[in-house]
Amino acid sequence: MCRTNDRCRAAVIMDAYGQGANELVRLGLQKPYLMMTRQADSGLSAFFNKATDAVWFVLSNTEHASFAYGYETTDPSIANRDLQLTMKAYILAFFNKYLKNEDNRLLDGPSTNFPRVVSFQKK
Repeated sequence: MCRTNDRCRAAVIMDAYGQGANELVRLGLQKPYLMMTRQADSGLSAFFNKATDAVWFVLSNTEHASFAYGYETTDPSIANRDLQLTMKAYILAFFNKYLKNEDNRLLDGPSTNFPRVVSFQKK
């Protein structure tokens, strides 16, 4: 939807497989986006087809279900609460930057405050 609808100004992509999204993978998303995945090879095609305003990283020790909102309530371990705090911090920083023009610099590179963020890449 965000690729073809001008009302969408930015997107967060959470551990997407790209199945059924051949055009998106081939053409990329020409709007700002934040992509979080559980493994290093997910989403690379879409990332490399983007010229600017893209952030992609892997969250270590995750599975696909880890990306569901509220996962810390279904599995309330300290690790899962930490994971949700990490995801929410990056999502908030992303939307604040691209929708409100407020930049807390979290998207500039990996942060020691969030050690589960690995393979950080930015365009």
